[in-house]
Amino acid sequence: MSHSIYRVSSQRSLKVNDAAVSSRLWFERTQHCVFLAFAALAALAMVMVSAVRADESLPTRVPTATIEQMKSVITAQIDAFLAEDAEAAYAFASEPIKRRFSTPNRFVSMVQRGYPVVYSPQSFS
Repeated sequence: MSHSIYRVSSQRSLKVNDAAVSSRLWFERTQHCVFLAFAALAALAMVMVSAVRADESLPTRVPTATIEQMKSVITAQIDAFLAEDAEAAYAFASEPIKRRFSTPNRFVSMVQRGYPVVYSPQSFS
């Protein structure tokens, strides 16, 4: 009889031990998750502080000469589209665009299909 009691008490102690182990594992996992969340928040805070510092170093105003130059390029390219001058329109394209659309005709075709309002605007400002 004492042998069966030993089994019962042994099973109970196993259950108690399992609960303790389970509780300890839960605590360790929770502690790990809290640490990861804190680390992620700290990293986010560092990124935000860096962004604010970077933003402070940027000029707050684009120089008027730069704006005028940009307007001039845009106007000239749209004028080239309106005149159906593929060579002139292509000349104003950026280098990455020129690499992607290797000929003036391919470039103009892409603009006609993808940006019809740019290719033949009724007006622009």
